[in-house]
Amino acid sequence: MNNIFYYCGKLKELNLSSFQTDKVTSMNSMFYGCEFLEDLNISSFRVNQSCFMKDMFRKCKSLIYLDLSQFIIPHDNKLVSGIFKECSEELKNKMRTQKPYLDFSAF
Repeated sequence: MNNIFYYCGKLKELNLSSFQTDKVTSMNSMFYGCEFLEDLNISSFRVNQSCFMKDMFRKCKSLIYLDLSQFIIPHDNKLVSGIFKECSEELKNKMRTQKPYLDFSAF
């Protein structure tokens, strides 16, 4: 699912709650550059610890509604480097208090 919504600049909201992701091994740059995306429903996404998510939400500067409760965020920084790079501080603050709890020093 790499780059599937890469630079979809006019996208403001997206509901992917019916996507099946159990067997997906890479979501690199999936939403990279979706600068106007505010609301993203990926509540059904099931990802495992070996899924690549590098730059997955990078440059999603307007994103403030995001549910990652079904994610297992890999502890291997190579798999998730830049996942929230250039995102809003508001989103990062929300992600720090939402399960899974994220330590942004690695991102």
